[in-house]
Formats: sequence, C-alpha cells, structure tokens
Amino acid sequence: MKRISCLIFLLCCPLWANSFHIIAGSEIDSSDQSFSYIGFLKDFKLLGSSYIVVKLWGDYLSYTFSVNGDRVKAQAPAFQGGIGLKFVTDLGIFSIIPGWESRNTTISPNMENVKVKGISEGAVIVADAYLTFPGRLVLTAVGSYSTSISYAWGRIRLLKGDYFGNLKFGAEIIGQGNYDYESLQLAPILEFARSNYSLILRSGYKKSSAGESIYGGVDFYIGF
Repeated sequence: MKRISCLIFLLCCPLWANSFHIIAGSEIDSSDQSFSYIGFLKDFKLLGSSYIVVKLWGDYLSYTFSVNGDRVKAQAPAFQGGIGLKFVTDLGIFSIIPGWESRNTTISPNMENVKVKGISEGAVIVADAYLTFPGRLVLTAVGSYSTSISYAWGRIRLLKGDYFGNLKFGAEIIGQGNYDYESLQLAPILEFARSNYSLILRSGYKKSSAGESIYGGVDFYIGF
C-alpha cells in the first residue's frame, strides 16, 4: 500500500516563529499513482523553547501493485489527528507527534488475498528534525509509522542556499512500504522561501511495487 501513514508527511519548516501552520501538496508518477494532502498545525508555547503542537491532517492516496500477476488499483483517503511536542534548540528544530488515523482503502478488483483494505484505524506517530550547518546547508528528516496498516515512511532532504536571495537547491530520498507495497524515490528539489511561506518543486526517479517510473510533486507551506 503506497504511502500511507501519511506520509504524514509533515513538511519540516524553519518558520517556527509562526504559531499556526498550513501545509499542502501533491505528488503523481507515470504509473498512475498519486498522493495529495493538507494539514493544519497549531503551536502552543510551553517553557523556554518548547511547544505543544496540535495537528489535523487529511490526505488522498492512490497506488497500484501486483497480486499473483494481476494489477490491483487502490484508493485510500484518510484523516489524522494528533498532539505532540516541538523543541527549538541551537542545533535545530525537533518534533514528535503521536496521533490517530482512520483510512478507508478500496481496491479494484476486490481480491481476497490483499491484506490492507477496508476501513482501518490505529495509532500513528511522526517525528521530524530541521538542522542547519555552515555553508548554508539545511538537512531535514521526517519519519512516520501507522499501526492501522503497518505502514512506514521516511524522507531525507538536503538543501543548499540561499541563491538569488530566496532559492535553495538540493535533493531528496524517500522510502516507504507495508505488506502490499514498497517504493524508493530520489529527486532533485528546488525551494523558494520567504519569511512566512515556502514552495518546493521536485521531480525524479521512483522504483516501486508497480515498477519504475518518473514522479513529480509540489509542497506548500504558509505560517501565520
């Protein structure tokens, strides 16, 4: 099953001074697999540089895989909610957000030996880090796991900037999978960032249970 825990793809963003965040994005590949999401996060300050984070998240996932030589198409919308902690340190920004996920997976054709289908609910946990290094290097790492479908997802991005004032260039690597599906992605990325918003464009190579493909995506962040 492709990218499910959402990927909870929590876009790790340095604009932590804002207390309300909206993140959204979409990805599609040449094998007719796609993922779209939108998330809302609210920070509540605790002691020092620590925060409580409340998150609401929705996404829509479609993916393909093979069962006994037959091509299976799955569509899986989901809703997630969670409450976690964020810490701002001299080394960078770190957060961990446990929560709950409800996902409805429909497959076509409907095959008995597919493990992940129907409505599933369970715990989900997301952890991320945003680190800066000399030479205008930025490293972000995000990982998530969903018990509802035993789905793990992880992404690392390395960016260098700022060029022309607001541009960063870099690369990403993404790995994910569960019982029915797995994939590995690698792509160059371009980020345009201002004080309270960020736009990321990316396109590259993907190898998954559906075969090899080219993928492209866009991620957007705005803070208030």
